[in-house]
Amino acid sequence: MKSSEIVDNVKDHAADLMEHMQDQTEQMRKSVDAAYENATREMKKMRMAAEDLVEDGRHRVRKAPMTSVGLGIAVGVVIGFAIGLASGLKSRR
Repeated sequence: MKSSEIVDNVKDHAADLMEHMQDQTEQMRKSVDAAYENATREMKKMRMAAEDLVEDGRHRVRKAPMTSVGLGIAVGVVIGFAIGLASGLKSRR
């Protein structure tokens, strides 16, 4: 095999390799773009759900303020009891 044939062969393989790399790069870019769009869409859905939840909570508090206060106190007592129980179990070990 002559040196010019070897050089031509290497050039051909390099061109094929560059084309393959460009194709792979384009596929990766499309995948990243699709993932970004999906993440953005899901974040918007989550934000809207959180806003709905906050608005629902505000409505419930306005509708029954004393019930909301009582529920808040009850939740605080339960959480405090759970923390106290957990810390008591840790200190006994």
